Amino acid sequence: MKQLLSVILLVAMVFSVSACSVVVRVPRFNNVTSPNGIAFKVWYPVISRQKNISEFGGSSEIADNSQALLSAISYAKQNPGTKIIFDKGIYYFNSSEKLLLDGISDFELDGGGSTFIFGTPNYFVVDNASERISFKNFNVEWNFEKLRIFDLIRTVGFGASHEEGFSYTDFEFVNATEVPEENNFRTISGFNIEEKVITNDGGNLGEFVKNVEKISPNVLRVTHNFPYAIAEYNILRQYVAESQVFSLQNGSHDITIDGINILSALGYGFLINSKCYAIQFINSSIKDNPENNLFMSTTADGMHIADARGQIFVDNCEFSYMGDDCINIHQSMYEVHERVDNNKILVRNTAWYSAITIGEQIELYKPTLEKSGFTATVTGIENKNINNYPYLVLTLDNVLPAEVANYWFMASLSAKTNTYVFTNNYFHEHRARSILAEAGNGYIANNIFYKSNSSAIWITGDMFWGNLWREGVDIQNIVIENNVFESCNRYNYATWKNGVIYADALIRGGTTKIPYIKNIIIKDNIFKNTYGLAINAFSIYDFSFLKNTIDNREIENPDSDFGVFSGSGNNILVSDNTWFSSKYIRSETDAIRGRFIKKENNVVLP
Repeated sequence: MKQLLSVILLVAMVFSVSACSVVVRVPRFNNVTSPNGIAFKVWYPVISRQKNISEFGGSSEIADNSQALLSAISYAKQNPGTKIIFDKGIYYFNSSEKLLLDGISDFELDGGGSTFIFGTPNYFVVDNASERISFKNFNVEWNFEKLRIFDLIRTVGFGASHEEGFSYTDFEFVNATEVPEENNFRTISGFNIEEKVITNDGGNLGEFVKNVEKISPNVLRVTHNFPYAIAEYNILRQYVAESQVFSLQNGSHDITIDGINILSALGYGFLINSKCYAIQFINSSIKDNPENNLFMSTTADGMHIADARGQIFVDNCEFSYMGDDCINIHQSMYEVHERVDNNKILVRNTAWYSAITIGEQIELYKPTLEKSGFTATVTGIENKNINNYPYLVLTLDNVLPAEVANYWFMASLSAKTNTYVFTNNYFHEHRARSILAEAGNGYIANNIFYKSNSSAIWITGDMFWGNLWREGVDIQNIVIENNVFESCNRYNYATWKNGVIYADALIRGGTTKIPYIKNIIIKDNIFKNTYGLAINAFSIYDFSFLKNTIDNREIENPDSDFGVFSGSGNNILVSDNTWFSSKYIRSETDAIRGRFIKKENNVVLP
């Protein structure tokens, strides 16, 4: 009788579920681990109902689906456990407001293989401690008919301007039949049309433009006093970092990006900040659309992770043709400008996307980046503007050391952007760096790096760049293994003298003399056709380069060797590596250079 009753109840439950179009999902998570001790979970949403976007007025036949999606999101906020689905198609979004998920939980948006085309940079914002959110199965593109955000341009003429101190350059927009005269010439980057890679020529052209004149349907004459060389072919970015496709902020967590492909976008692909955590990007891509031949995907970083709380997983993804770095993960430093009194300091706010809050714990670093041992809790905040730069006056619950002064540094103890796993990804043919690993507790393995413009991996504490940024706190415990690096650092090695993997801690005056970057293991990787040094490292301690293979037989580059250089520190081990003999590498002495290095069992093959 009990068995019969159980069967009846089960049948009733199944009937009820199917009759109401309800999908029941057991709570589950992805358990992320690594060999160097990283372990965290990313929880998936618990879904109990499913709605089609058409129920909210969405359609592939209308000009703007923004209000339909906002209505669906509003419904989902009132009904946790909602999944919104799209029938496969092309959907346009031209909203004047962001697609905001504010304090929402257990929500899934499944595009069903659709393409979302945006005509305004009002993309997705996940805010206010939203949790267990999933975005799945759609492409993101930009509507170039509404606004051009980047272009492949060709220099077809140049000469002296009638205005003293200026010249002109005629730019043909290669893939456009007509362009407006009101074109925003922001930055240009040289482009090797044969190799289809971005070079180092160019810069911020917009600062030097005096006039733009249309001389034929797709040719603009730009009058300027740009001081740098202009290549024949260039990638023009009319916009840079004004927006982001996905903004994850203010403590939001347990977020999954699965099967999302960003093919063209204004700004960043992903901006993750303000103490977000437990976020995974799987089976997704940020890459150029081969159909438009513009050779750019996002106008800024592909993924910018700043002042979050870590637990970031990126697996089986592709990154190419970003306007800047593929992945930048870091915690910001604040530069101290003045000890105002016993418990107040004035700091320069270089954490652009996050804010120090009352109740937050901070710690102070000396100008050399050595920890001072001082910690305190913020009890008061006053915003100030000094020479058009943002500053904060912070009141603390502890008495400041008397020696605190200009050029000390401050970091938050509440926004430790550490703990990340980047595996099985493909980084290729992009501007700048593949990965800026400016945070500790990382595992980077089984990736392919190909034709990066600059270093493939950049492990730095970067406090050097004037008014621009201060990045990199507690950089230690990073394992880089089983990766392939081919033809990386293609254009930056001659200028910056960095390596395919570059480690350094930069302060005013150069590299710090203390061992700021610690416990780094680089093992079982393949380096092929390196431009510049395979490894170039400073300010390191407990640094191991083990069982790697370096093969530069196909390239003639006098800098294609391995070097470790350290201003201070020790425990640098170079062991059991194999070099193939080349024009510039004929012995271990050629292959390994620098101080504080212990060499064991390295081989240079004939």
